[in-house]
Amino acid sequence: MIDEKILIERLEEEMKGHLNLYCDGLIKAMSIAKDLAESYHIHCEQEYMKGYEDGAESVRAMMPYEEHNNGWIPCSERMPEYEKEMYLVQTAYGLMDVLRFTKDAYKLDKYDFYEYKNKKKSMFYDHDSEYGYAEVDVIAWQPLPAPYKKGE
Repeated sequence: MIDEKILIERLEEEMKGHLNLYCDGLIKAMSIAKDLAESYHIHCEQEYMKGYEDGAESVRAMMPYEEHNNGWIPCSERMPEYEKEMYLVQTAYGLMDVLRFTKDAYKLDKYDFYEYKNKKKSMFYDHDSEYGYAEVDVIAWQPLPAPYKKGE
């Protein structure tokens, strides 16, 4: 006959073994769950930031360009609508100047811009009484501010 005391000791040892396996499994499962939660949190945070940046870019795209670029409009984006008005420009050489704009250089001066006779050439230009018209290499432009009015 099996001694009850020995039987109880064996059962306790076996239960401890199962309990240790159960605890080890539980600890491992909790560790995996923690890693997944952290990974998901990081992923969610990255997706949130991407969504924020995409949203901000969409808002910027809807705004007139000059509102989010200090008033400067790259020539690669668009050119002025109005001809022969004065514009503040940033030249390719890093200088700022005030120049006029034309959508058709040949109509402006048939002699200085004869090479553009059969094609429309939009450009910013300067005029000098000694040298005539000259095209200026401009990278960005903006309308001039309203003139100063005394008392404002």
